[in-house]
Amino acid sequence: STQSRSSAASDVYKRQLDEWINNADAQLNLAGEEFHIRSNGNDSPYTLWMSHQDMFKAFVLDEAGEFKEHNSTSAAKILAEVHHNFLLPDPYGEYLVGLLGLAMLALVFMGVLLHKKWKTEKTQLRQHKSRRVLLSDLHKVLGLWLLPFHIFVSYTGATLGLGSLLLIVAAISAYNGDQDAAVAAVLGKEPTMSQQQCSMLSTQDITNTANQHWQNKYGENHITDIEIHGWLDCNAQITIASAIPGYLLASNALTYSLTTGKLINEIDWIPSGFGERWYALLGPLHFGTYAGYASQWLFFVSAILLAVMMVSGMLLWLNKQNSPTEKSFFIKSLTAGCMGISFASAMLLGFALLQNLTESHLGLSLIHISEP
Repeated sequence: STQSRSSAASDVYKRQLDEWINNADAQLNLAGEEFHIRSNGNDSPYTLWMSHQDMFKAFVLDEAGEFKEHNSTSAAKILAEVHHNFLLPDPYGEYLVGLLGLAMLALVFMGVLLHKKWKTEKTQLRQHKSRRVLLSDLHKVLGLWLLPFHIFVSYTGATLGLGSLLLIVAAISAYNGDQDAAVAAVLGKEPTMSQQQCSMLSTQDITNTANQHWQNKYGENHITDIEIHGWLDCNAQITIASAIPGYLLASNALTYSLTTGKLINEIDWIPSGFGERWYALLGPLHFGTYAGYASQWLFFVSAILLAVMMVSGMLLWLNKQNSPTEKSFFIKSLTAGCMGISFASAMLLGFALLQNLTESHLGLSLIHISEP
């Protein structure tokens, strides 16, 4: 039944959540902190993420029950930061990523216009010809078959990167320039801490209440993330994000008071208008999370092939004969930079995976390479 499926989907959050958080508080002193809790689905049931000096740190329980900082995300963190803002201060780094997304989208459409013989080029790989011919065929085949991926990633990346600018435009037009009001209208207001300590209600009971709420509205659901604002503060809040199967949208979320249990805010993308639903589908489309591991692996392979396509395009550019433009210092520098970034990213990815495998043998939980 729908009820049993929903219960099974949230079973992972019924494994002594209150005891786990209290243990974390005793060892990490979480009073007044903001942190995320995510399910690992293994012997160490949760990973706790908290921010220190604008850097997220992850903690897991080791075999002795002690919380240890999970350092295996160091290489992955660099990749995430490069992807998010090129290690530049926000929002300028985000703007640069967004502008590059627009440039990529423009290149996609120009490539489609240039290659008019796509019916024959979509499967043509002339392996017995010269290296340049093979590279050209490979570049065209990858470009044509990865076209939906290119459009999704470039468009959503550009929109997410330039989201702050779009929000300012929305704030000016609808909220008299009040950007905070525009954010609060969609995502709710950020809590103001009282700086006074109070007893917390059971996080497990509130999680069960949230699960029942979505079960009554939509049936099956799956809790994806628990976020706590101001642990032990009298104004502490808990936000519980839940994915509703069958909808290509970001997770719905419920925010409760941790002292009274009162429902403070509800984010339900399903009945929302066009603008909010468009915003809610950008994340799943860009990161490929809409179909679980299957879509994430598909996006991973597509991204690797995209890097191969870029490198093959640069090599074709360098191999052009009797063209002084392609032999210029600028073009060679651009090619070296593109290939260098692709190679460095591949090395960082391999290093991050190696770190995870190494720490998993030491008894620490293997966690997903992702940023809260």
